[in-house]
Amino acid sequence: KQELGWSQDQLEVVQIEDSKGPGNVILFELEYKNITELITAFGERGVEATKVAANGIARVREYLSSDAPTGEYLTDQLLIPLALAGVGRLVCTQLSSHTLTNIEVIKMFLDVKIETQCLPSGSFEIIFGT
Repeated sequence: KQELGWSQDQLEVVQIEDSKGPGNVILFELEYKNITELITAFGERGVEATKVAANGIARVREYLSSDAPTGEYLTDQLLIPLALAGVGRLVCTQLSSHTLTNIEVIKMFLDVKIETQCLPSGSFEIIFGT
């Protein structure tokens, strides 16, 4: 809350009793008019909750400082619908190795042109078609 300057009504703490998981998880839901970005940081055994939170906060700050509407993981989910449409464009925060691999796999199955380019802002654009 303090690190991001958020108010108490923007937060919800849920404690799960008898969890089978190895540690804490923090989920940030950034909701806008046309998009909702989810950012998650998962804990591990022996990793302090504050370190898990710091990791998530760093990823939220990275997203908020970008001009891109889609983050790394949402980008991966939007590739197939845009490829099936055959035309469109997507601006994202980064091109992960997973995103680049997905693009190559899509090209193996669909006859669609997909190009990527780095924008002056540091965001990336993925262009489908033409």
